[in-house]
Amino acid sequence: MSEIKYKSYHKVSNKKRFKIDEQTRKDLELNDLFNKYNRTLTSHGESLFYHYLNSQPEDIADAESIKRSIKVFRDDKTKADYFKKYFKILGKQYRGNVIDDLWNGFSYTPRFFNLIPFWFFLTPLIIYLAIFLPPNIRIIIILILFTTNIVIFNLSNKKIGPLVSSVNYLIRTVSVVRILDKKFKPDEFTPYKNSIMTFSKVIKYNKFIRESTCSNPAMDIISILFDYLRVFFVIELFSFYHMKKFIEDNIDKMRDIIELVGYYDMVLNCLSIFEEYECCYPEFSNEGLSYSEVKHPLVENCIPQTIDISKGLIITGMNMAGKSTFLKALSINQILATSLGFSFAEEFKTELFYIVTSMKIEDDLEQGKSRYYMEADRLLYVQNLFKERKVMFTIDEILSGTNTSDRIYASIGILKNFTKNENSLILASTHDSEIAFAVDGILPNFHFDGTVTNGSLEYDYKLKKGVVKTKNALTILENIGVLIH
Repeated sequence: MSEIKYKSYHKVSNKKRFKIDEQTRKDLELNDLFNKYNRTLTSHGESLFYHYLNSQPEDIADAESIKRSIKVFRDDKTKADYFKKYFKILGKQYRGNVIDDLWNGFSYTPRFFNLIPFWFFLTPLIIYLAIFLPPNIRIIIILILFTTNIVIFNLSNKKIGPLVSSVNYLIRTVSVVRILDKKFKPDEFTPYKNSIMTFSKVIKYNKFIRESTCSNPAMDIISILFDYLRVFFVIELFSFYHMKKFIEDNIDKMRDIIELVGYYDMVLNCLSIFEEYECCYPEFSNEGLSYSEVKHPLVENCIPQTIDISKGLIITGMNMAGKSTFLKALSINQILATSLGFSFAEEFKTELFYIVTSMKIEDDLEQGKSRYYMEADRLLYVQNLFKERKVMFTIDEILSGTNTSDRIYASIGILKNFTKNENSLILASTHDSEIAFAVDGILPNFHFDGTVTNGSLEYDYKLKKGVVKTKNALTILENIGVLIH
């Protein structure tokens, strides 16, 4: 499935969720995270998994809800396996895209749409009346009628084809929901009963739609004859007309069905990750944030860290010792905890903070803005965001795009001002020990270090308290052959 397809739902969803901005997504490599852990079985599940991974709920109750859903399937393997079986049968959509094609109504409407019923009934009437005409006139009328309908078919079929693929995928989705509802009668389906009952009616169109618009060319005489008849009597357009009217009259119920299947496919995907990687259920409270054995989900053999960050933190450290990886691990796991109901940790106690980062800031050549300007613009965005919601702001090597004296002066002031906000939690890193010492007491100091022995570098990747005392920048340059003397 192309990348564009699974992003479609994220763009159109009107769920009340905080969508993670593009810079944060890039900093945390959320696309890589999605690609590694996406094991969904349906297109709906794939779309919702992407959406939930790239957004956070407005209410902690939503986070608790998905956690409970994972537990339900974890405690009932029979139910989980049955859901997986039918989600696998449904599979993914490879022609068309149900979200792009149907979510806001049919994406294509023929110019002559309102004339379709009229023309459908007029065609057999013309043929009937032609019977009473002289043979030569009768043949001419039928040929004109047949030619007209072929032209109509050719003009509309290319655009209708992908839409019908989406309709058929929707019909298969409804069939799966009905089977699961009949087998388990899950309480989770109760709010959607009306939608399920309404859209059960769409199944009666299944054979008609498939045969009239999606059947493969057949070589037997009866099938060929039927193909000509459905073109001649504009059955294709007539079936399209009725399906379009039905779906657009019940569009909210259609969305319910899509989100229902997508949600539970996503939950099963989360359960698979949870069990394979020995994750934990997050605990939500207002008593502070503490993490035990937290890991970065994209780093193989990641060294786990344990920390209490109720007051935020500032990290110093040697190059390549693990500062950035650690900050990303905390931010990613905060998203997973609040959005998807699990974390890569042994214990993860947190509350609903929204994740915003400033880590891989680049200049913007098109707008003529330097890296430093882009950093400053990012800080202004975060400063304003603090007024709206609780934010966990992760900034790696603060103001690294400017000279040392200005960086130290401005960074100290910015960090002190940011920590005054009740809605903020700051996770920062810097190579300037002056900054770390200046904000000590406001932001607890931690560091990553290593050892330099005869030009050899070794790291233990263990988080330690205090400001780092060891440096390795010159050693790295010398080791790779850069002349500095």
